[in-house]
Amino acid sequence: MKFHFFDLIIFYYLTKIYIRMPAAPLQPMFKVECGPWRVVIDCRSKFPLIQIPSYNQMSSYNKPPLTLIQQINRLEQTGLKIKNRQEAFHHLKFINFHRFLGYCKVFRDDNPKYQKKINEIKKINEIKLFKVDSTFNQVLYLYHFDRELRLLVMNVLERIEVAVRTVIVNTLSLKYGDFWYLDIALFKQEQKNQSMSRCDLINTIKQEVDRASKATVISDYKKTYSQFPSLPFTAITKDILPPSWMMAEVITFGRWAEIYSSLAKDKDRKIIANEFELSYEDMDSWLHSLVTLRNICAHHGILWNHKITAYPPKKPKTKRLCKLMNKQQNISMSLTKWHHDELYVRLLIIQFFLDVIEPSSDWKNRLVNLIHEYEMKIPLPDMAIKYMKFPEKWEHDPLWNF
Repeated sequence: MKFHFFDLIIFYYLTKIYIRMPAAPLQPMFKVECGPWRVVIDCRSKFPLIQIPSYNQMSSYNKPPLTLIQQINRLEQTGLKIKNRQEAFHHLKFINFHRFLGYCKVFRDDNPKYQKKINEIKKINEIKLFKVDSTFNQVLYLYHFDRELRLLVMNVLERIEVAVRTVIVNTLSLKYGDFWYLDIALFKQEQKNQSMSRCDLINTIKQEVDRASKATVISDYKKTYSQFPSLPFTAITKDILPPSWMMAEVITFGRWAEIYSSLAKDKDRKIIANEFELSYEDMDSWLHSLVTLRNICAHHGILWNHKITAYPPKKPKTKRLCKLMNKQQNISMSLTKWHHDELYVRLLIIQFFLDVIEPSSDWKNRLVNLIHEYEMKIPLPDMAIKYMKFPEKWEHDPLWNF
């Protein structure tokens, strides 16, 4: 049995209670595993005896690095068919072997009896073998599909990021002046669920601007201006910082999500969210979800079947969605199966934003075509539905066609 650490604690105390019960039959030793820990509970004695090995008893990492030839041999040894070893050598020369193995997982055989039998024959330990007829090129196709998917997502996230920061800057600058981001009163006081205090937020903005001080737009500003204009508030810093429309070009998408969620007045957040026809609760949740998605893409992480647990997006409550649902007799499959940790809902969120920012965009069609193109190349039946967890007939869902 495998448990989390806190499960072991609960299990320990339940065992103590159980063993003290007069009618409780005596049981042999319990063996429980938790990560690197292996706990043995002896219930044959009056009180449970728990043996916990020290952390130092964990095994040391002793896997040697593999040459490219050894990597190819390892793949063939575990059942992957490689038609052209020279071509495989070239690709593995520029694709990290561990990264390549990440795309091999869906081609592995999960049949434990098959694994045990073949492992005994080939004397291979703890290596999952490939399904019959799996080829190097099939894995490579999946690698290329994931790369093209990341580029497609990054392309549209760039438009969303520029749109979001533009609306925030325009809204708050017209209301509070160009230097609104230096007014501590515009941000929430410290709360338990905040990732950083308002002072830390402003100081972080300052640090990001300082890092970009060599950018032409920032350096020219500092050469031209030596002090702030007259401000209706006391700026948190005396350093000369640029107006918000200039600052917008040098701080990260993640920082804009923090700025939006930290605004003290719900009215300000509602005005900004209304520009995207969203509720401010949706806007707050979805921005952080898209930041996580953007970071996965920017750092070239595996995206196509990624379980994204950070900043789960809330199910939408927008007026636009309510109007849409009133026109539909059947409830949207996308809405009934809103799984917070899946890529699909984040792609749907992108479409929500894009429908307002660029209604004529063919992004949805390019996404559909990309998936269908690689479903023909990769032997993974119903790849989008079975492996990417898209709903059935997802491309015809009303939420994709506002």
